[in-house]
Amino acid sequence: MLSAGLDGLPLLWAWNVWGEVIWIWSWAITGSLLAAYFRQPTYLGLAVGAALLSVYGICLIVLILYSCWIAFIPAALTLGSSAII
Repeated sequence: MLSAGLDGLPLLWAWNVWGEVIWIWSWAITGSLLAAYFRQPTYLGLAVGAALLSVYGICLIVLILYSCWIAFIPAALTLGSSAII
């Protein structure tokens, strides 16, 4: 924090708009592919749950290691909704 204050560096940073658009769309496509592959609702639910844990884990690891804020909620919503639809 001291280095950020003295050097003028931001504590957190985020991707640009196109980076977040690609991030969200990639999880929407992942949800659609999971729904196409897993036909039974039980397996689909487990796969979507594992994918949601992956999204959360990736967001958390990138936040801790690189101080980069990645949109978790929009990615999780598009993953789940594309799997359901």
